[in-house]
Amino acid sequence: HLATETKAYTLFATHFHELTKLAEKVSTVVNKHVTAHTSNKSITMMYQVNNGPCDRSFGIHVAELAKFPPEVISQAKRKAEELEDFGSAAENILQRKEKKQKLDVSEDLRKAEPALNEFLDRFCEIPMDSPGAISR
Repeated sequence: HLATETKAYTLFATHFHELTKLAEKVSTVVNKHVTAHTSNKSITMMYQVNNGPCDRSFGIHVAELAKFPPEVISQAKRKAEELEDFGSAAENILQRKEKKQKLDVSEDLRKAEPALNEFLDRFCEIPMDSPGAISR
């Protein structure tokens, strides 16, 4: 809607790689990405903006740094392996029927829900205005 109807200048950051396909269909959409260096234990943002969509997701690295529960991380890694080829995965996701999507999401959420709820409960208890809140 923003690109085709209102034509408003918009900066949109997302980890949904299927949305990068929009640039192929709408001439006013431009993909950019920020480079990063990753290792098993860290992610370093290079603060360099390049043309085109990002060829990978850093969500799992960020979740590990944020100390998400191991069960959530392992489930995310399994899903990432299934969706390794973002181009074809994006096409499959867009073509998948709504009912199938809901079933897949529901099953994944059911498996990860206890660990995720525990993490969110602990996270909500952190006073964000206190020094060192982010490092906890």
